[in-house]
Amino acid sequence: MHTISCHVLLAVALSAAFPAQARNEGRPVLPSRESAHGIARARHGGPTLAVGAPFRRSVLPASLSGITWAGGNKYYAVSDDASTGEVGLYPMTIELSANGLSVVSCSIPPPASRIPLAGAHDLEAVAFDAAAGTVWAADESRCTVKEYRVADGSAVRMLPLPRELRKPRPNLGIESLTLSPDGRTLWTCTEEALACDGPRSSPSGGTTVRLLKYTRPEAKGDFALAGECPYTTDAWSQPFDYRGRGRRGVSGLCALPDGSLLVLERELSFGGKNRLRAAATARLSFDVYHVEAPHVKGSRVATSAKKVKLASCGGPVLAFGNYEGICLGPRLPDGRLSVLLVSDAGDGVSPPMILPMAFSSAP
Repeated sequence: MHTISCHVLLAVALSAAFPAQARNEGRPVLPSRESAHGIARARHGGPTLAVGAPFRRSVLPASLSGITWAGGNKYYAVSDDASTGEVGLYPMTIELSANGLSVVSCSIPPPASRIPLAGAHDLEAVAFDAAAGTVWAADESRCTVKEYRVADGSAVRMLPLPRELRKPRPNLGIESLTLSPDGRTLWTCTEEALACDGPRSSPSGGTTVRLLKYTRPEAKGDFALAGECPYTTDAWSQPFDYRGRGRRGVSGLCALPDGSLLVLERELSFGGKNRLRAAATARLSFDVYHVEAPHVKGSRVATSAKKVKLASCGGPVLAFGNYEGICLGPRLPDGRLSVLLVSDAGDGVSPPMILPMAFSSAP
């Protein structure tokens, strides 16, 4: 989807309900009291995810919907906002602190210097293919996943998607994409369930999406669908919708070296139905789960992927990032893996943020 769209009237009401956040581009933003407590959780003896200080990046481009690591301090991000001329690929340089929990610096070119990707309209996720030096990018409105050359943005080939995925619910299509570190496994999924698979998320229940696993025998080969596995999100944390804008779905996937996944669930919900109450309680939040990758082969696996919550955070729309992208980064000096989340501020309300994390497979 282009971004979480808050109705113009809601945006105005939000501006009145919450004080404007001070401009502090390029400097770390301290976590709120809510995010400073209980944000990282793990089962005893299992993986852990330490969450660092949010970093407010430069405003333009406002809408970053996906991010991928390209080695060292180099990353690529994509924007989904064609209406503002931002849609395309953006090379980024991000310097992390030694413990991976702070962003020391971040540079990104302006929209005028982006790399346009041929035929792209609504880019929601990106994955760097180190073997070829290319990127794979998901276009939600086009219902495609394509490989592109970084040098000129030309398309190389297309991922063969199941027919059902070409007709997702409006604005709830392919939102996630990740490539394993060895380059041989690719995962993708829609944000919320296909109409043929079940209902949307709600305050009373989550939505079930298909985790699609693609494999190839060698790093530069063609991907083939290896199988599918259902994944069910949590229900909304607040009980109300506002004009159909409430949602909770998968906004990002991150493949880990051992074959498991980090799954980013993103939510917008409300504590009231009328405009003023909705504005006063509008809340963005995210949860990051660890999922042991299922052994899928051929037909769809009947049982849902088992997930363990590692991190949880949320806050008012004006002060909290609309986190849409997640990626692995370099290994840290202590052996942990750096992880980055990026937010989409194209709604004109939520701030443009980068959130650093550090993942460990053992406590």
